[in-house]
Amino acid sequence: MDVRVPEATANGMPYVVEVGGDIDIATVDGLEAPVIEAIQAGQRPVILDLSECPFIDSSGLRLLLRAHHLLLDDGAGARGRVMAVVARDDVARLLRLTGVDKVIPVVTSRAEAEGLLKLA
Repeated sequence: MDVRVPEATANGMPYVVEVGGDIDIATVDGLEAPVIEAIQAGQRPVILDLSECPFIDSSGLRLLLRAHHLLLDDGAGARGRVMAVVARDDVARLLRLTGVDKVIPVVTSRAEAEGLLKLA
């Protein structure tokens, strides 16, 4: 799995993490560290770009929900949200089947995520 933070993010701007490859029990720690550290450092909101992620298992789902709950607990309101950009049907289907898409907004492009954030 490849994890990239494409640009420095000013406070108040979305913190984007791009993921390439599978998110599973063997790789999730490589994603968890930058996501949780960014949240603890006050980065809000967080966009997880999973458009190049063909597979996610329960450990990846747990990370999405953990990030959501950390942001929710700090009381940042709409700014304190995590969003997932998902382009692969298998990943989108898993998020729907598990109900994660009811908790975390799931969109098909980063532009769509940024547009929703502007409306919030």
